[in-house]
Amino acid sequence: LNKTTAQITALEWYNEGVKLKSEKKYIAAYDAFKKVVSIAPSYKQGWYELGWVCNERGQYDESVTAIKKLLLLDSVHQQGYFELGYAYQKKDLKEEAISTFNKLLALNKNFSSAWKNLGELYRSKSEFAKSLQSYTQYLQLKPNNYEVLYNLGYTCNMAERYTEAIDWMAKALLVKKTADVYNEIGFAYFKL
Repeated sequence: LNKTTAQITALEWYNEGVKLKSEKKYIAAYDAFKKVVSIAPSYKQGWYELGWVCNERGQYDESVTAIKKLLLLDSVHQQGYFELGYAYQKKDLKEEAISTFNKLLALNKNFSSAWKNLGELYRSKSEFAKSLQSYTQYLQLKPNNYEVLYNLGYTCNMAERYTEAIDWMAKALLVKKTADVYNEIGFAYFKL
């Protein structure tokens, strides 16, 4: 395969960025991925990695910009949609995040983290039925996740569905015993 100097250089910077990312050296990884996309602007995975590192560093605006460039190059890049939805969620742009996670789920209904994040977003909007549905979808893919079991119980308490809250918290207790779970169970029994 005959590659131009720019492609080889971009690939070398990409490999360096991946190495730095695996070492959690995100500032240096950011610099490497910036070089990748400046040398080879059509390098899809360079845009993805840049967006991911920006999210990890809390640079959500820059992540959105990078991931949108990726999605122009690859409109079905599932991880790209996840990172974009995550950045929107962190920026408290709930409708944009929900829309983005739903686009991802239209591509892959088994992308479990999208279901989990939708559960969080819908709960934050007091759309409890949609939150519970999203968390339940997640559990169909990844059963026995303590955080999601807890969030289901917590959301049921918020929705004044106390018997269901107790059931979900009992399942959470089978995975991990925490004071938070016992507090939610106590709250539910108090309200019944």
